[in-house]
Amino acid sequence: MLYIHRHPLDVLSSYRRRGRDDPSATWARDLELREFCALYEQSVRRVIDWLAAGGNNLMPVSYEHFTSEPESSLRDICDWLGEPFEADLVREQAPQPGRWQGDPHLWTEIVPTTKKWEEFVTAAEAAEVQRRLAPLMNALDYRART
Repeated sequence: MLYIHRHPLDVLSSYRRRGRDDPSATWARDLELREFCALYEQSVRRVIDWLAAGGNNLMPVSYEHFTSEPESSLRDICDWLGEPFEADLVREQAPQPGRWQGDPHLWTEIVPTTKKWEEFVTAAEAAEVQRRLAPLMNALDYRART
């Protein structure tokens, strides 16, 4: 199993953009900050605990690394799976920007950034999220942002 993890401010801002852009994403519009932090913590803690208990059937994958270096990330994933690497898997053969209202970037080229988290999360919210999730961010090698 692959576990894709991402800096919590990017996750929160993606949820909020989804809530803004996707009429069916009421869950994203209604998500409170403390609930987001609890969900993020629960998810990451399960992975950390699983790996600490010796689980070797789960590979954590950094979203940031995958989107900035998709080919090398996919090579690592293929090696872990014992599967041959195919470069075409990281290239969208028929880009369709805007295909889905919920996220217009899904059927396009892989890029490191599709938005600025600051457009969706206030400085006070960012400080609170990072305070609450600091130990998990540290475990995933994420640094606090200002």
